[in-house]
Amino acid sequence: MKIQEAIYDSINYIEDHITEEITFDQLSSRVYYSSFHYQRLFQMMTGTTLYQYIRKRRMTLASKELLSGDVKVIDLAYKYQYDSPEAFSRAFKAVLGVSPSQVKRSDVILTAYPKLDIDEHETPLSYELVEKDAFYIKGYKRTFTAEDIIEGHAYSEFWKEKEASLEELKRQTSSNCKIGAGRYRADQKYYDALIGVFGQGENTICVEASRWCIFKGTGPLISELPKLWKRIFLEWFPLTDFQHSGKIELEVFYDGDVTSRDYVFEIWIPLSK
Repeated sequence: MKIQEAIYDSINYIEDHITEEITFDQLSSRVYYSSFHYQRLFQMMTGTTLYQYIRKRRMTLASKELLSGDVKVIDLAYKYQYDSPEAFSRAFKAVLGVSPSQVKRSDVILTAYPKLDIDEHETPLSYELVEKDAFYIKGYKRTFTAEDIIEGHAYSEFWKEKEASLEELKRQTSSNCKIGAGRYRADQKYYDALIGVFGQGENTICVEASRWCIFKGTGPLISELPKLWKRIFLEWFPLTDFQHSGKIELEVFYDGDVTSRDYVFEIWIPLSK
């Protein structure tokens, strides 16, 4: 099953079983992916995690029921797979910003999260295949859980925390770019990350000689970086004979205005065939 078809299947399955227990293993097994790999692809393609999407859809449907009828919170809680009215109410407020008891107030503004509709890309991908000898990256290491990487917040905070130190590393090495490097461990539960610059010194890792596919992205980094990751896994890999080798992958951020339409960055994927 193609990746796009797998995600569409999942979205439809979630809608058809929204009031039933839905597990990530259950969804991934339907489309023949590992649970972790499937969650990563879903987040890349939709911009949200499976957990967030299911919760938002349930709270949207629950809010409609509260608005349209005399329904009890306890009944909605059990209907939408919550163990208690209190747990349901906390989730409801976290998603919609108000408690279930406030829904019918005239001054309340509610947000609806519709069923996902996935856009298709028409612009071509820009990439090159290159062979590179081993090289070094020096910087700052940290290990994240797979969930941290999927959510993205903890990894972003790591970059913010080390921003000034990275600029100093750039000055020391006369580098024109910053590097994000990392790989998932064999169990797929943890991601070992390093952010830094090309060069040797303390806190250095050696990146093995490899064949790389280097994808070039253009545009505001905050929006275009996740789009490029998504297209690599959902468009490029399914159309080629290549596979990700499982070794260290890189993000290369060149100097420039990261909010500009002309900003250029790269993603390096280590390949096996």
